[in-house]
Amino acid sequence: MSSIALGQKIRKYRLRSGKSQFQLELEMGIYAGSISRSENNLVNSTKETLLKLINILNISTLKSSTLFDLDIKSEFERYTKIAQKLNSQNILTKTLNFITADLIHYIDGNYAVIFMLNQESSELKVRCLNVHPSITILCSTFIGYPLDIVKFNLKNESHLKNFCVRSFIEDNMIETKDVYDASYPLLIRELLSIAQKLANINLIIALPLKYNNKSIGVLGVVINRSEISDVDKSVSMNLINLISSTIYRFIN
Repeated sequence: MSSIALGQKIRKYRLRSGKSQFQLELEMGIYAGSISRSENNLVNSTKETLLKLINILNISTLKSSTLFDLDIKSEFERYTKIAQKLNSQNILTKTLNFITADLIHYIDGNYAVIFMLNQESSELKVRCLNVHPSITILCSTFIGYPLDIVKFNLKNESHLKNFCVRSFIEDNMIETKDVYDASYPLLIRELLSIAQKLANINLIIALPLKYNNKSIGVLGVVINRSEISDVDKSVSMNLINLISSTIYRFIN
């Protein structure tokens, strides 16, 4: 997004709220003149500044995505049209790969995996694996079977301790820096220090996939930083809604 377009959007949302530049600066706790410089494209607003702006002006999730150059609506239409037009499991996988690739790009992540719920077997099965081939081979070698057939049984007590399974059951976004927590019970701890270094894993987040109050799966994302910002969490939630909608429309 050009700085001009961003400045115009900041001004539009501020005027819509009825706040003056000075009033907004006071509420955001930033220097006088900062908003004027942003609106006139004299400075580039940081993610943190934009997040403060979104919270104070109470900008909706969908509208706030435009401040980060995320056209969620058009992306949703693009992905769902592909899935609806070509009604096949292969196309759904490709569609989910497109979306998770966008997510990885937007939040500077490394890898992503989507587990979809199989109602009949009460299992969470890998449905999308957006991981570098070398890491896939590495993990598959450690586990003893291909990574893309990994599944967790919701009736198996040991599987309930898995990080992604907990996120699905608790219906809440959670994060961990412990690869053992995220891979349990697939890998023994002795192998994980090696895998963590080779795969550049510093943080893992899990986000439940839900649509129309129906739980349909969970997304796991590997981040190459030790923490994820509130802005990136907001971006993630936008794309989570997109993923959930795409899957729901495909399976119903």
